[in-house]
Amino acid sequence: MGIKYTEQSRIFKSFRAIPYSDFYNLIRFYERYEDGIADLPLDEYLVIAYYCSNALFETGEYEEYISWANKILEYSIIHNVQYIDGEDIYLCTLRQKTFAHFKLNQIEKATKLAHQLIKITPASKKHSRLLRKCLRKQRPRWIDNFLVAGVGLIFIGALISIARILLIEAFYPNLLSFISVLEGLFWSIGIAGFVASAFGRYYYVGKHVKAVTKEAHLELEKSEEVVLFES
Repeated sequence: MGIKYTEQSRIFKSFRAIPYSDFYNLIRFYERYEDGIADLPLDEYLVIAYYCSNALFETGEYEEYISWANKILEYSIIHNVQYIDGEDIYLCTLRQKTFAHFKLNQIEKATKLAHQLIKITPASKKHSRLLRKCLRKQRPRWIDNFLVAGVGLIFIGALISIARILLIEAFYPNLLSFISVLEGLFWSIGIAGFVASAFGRYYYVGKHVKAVTKEAHLELEKSEEVVLFES
């Protein structure tokens, strides 16, 4: 359900005259007329709250934004308001709230909200990427350590290969067997570390996202089948 506008108050008309991309002016307007805005009808108050909260989000005021987002989500559910100016305020607010928690390093909260977003819109790549970001923050440290070590060892192996070709074979042939073993060792361990890191990334991030998305698709299909059956 969207908001239907009736006769508009002077404060609301003045607010509507401000471009919604002018974030700082939107915030200053709310601070100046906060008492009057609180007394506005629900439809006008919710529009102002939505755009002011978005301004707080866009200016990086994440802690303050989260408290506003909680109110907007509550109003959206209680009063059955989903759209403002054609935009899904519930989905947009939930997504921004997830990102705000992520930016504040509240990863556990962000991860739970990201799961909710995928359940609502399992086809959204944007929400899948957001969940991936959260899961990357929570994955075991050894995954990144293996990646760094693997890349480092491969780099050293490459340097040894160059040295073998340019120097050892021409000037130190007696060291060739030792250098070849050393070269193979660095390359082998480096590639193994890189592969282990890639597997860890898939297991703790990619595989989980796929499983959550698949489950959300199945639940959505079941709910659609129930609606069709009932109708």
